Amino acid sequence: MSLSISKYLFTALNVIAVFFLCCTHSAFAQDDVAKWDGYIEFEARKGNNRNIVESELFIPVKQNADALIFLDIRGMFDNKRSQVGNLGLGYRKILDQQFAGQNWIVGGYGFVDVRSTEASNKSFLFKLFASAS
Repeated sequence: MSLSISKYLFTALNVIAVFFLCCTHSAFAQDDVAKWDGYIEFEARKGNNRNIVESELFIPVKQNADALIFLDIRGMFDNKRSQVGNLGLGYRKILDQQFAGQNWIVGGYGFVDVRSTEASNKSFLFKLFASAS
């Protein structure tokens, strides 16, 4: 199987993810009411030299009142044969202790990016992030 991301594969992944999101919306929630919902976004931009289509899918995998494990799936295609696919896994937690008069949210996430350019160059990028706000 080629390592390039095909539009058909990305579309199939989005369809599967939307099905997963709709069917298991709160199946993994530990509380009776899920605090965070999943979402899907689509965006299309038309330009003079390049047209771009992007999508993002956010899926809460497991959650309770103050913590969340989530998947973040993104993709971008243009009319010049450039493609980018991102798959991320993250964790967020609302801290019980207050700092500077407010509750803080801490977390981290990792992404795997796969890029294919107009010149058929392929690259893989692994990113790890930590955050506090």
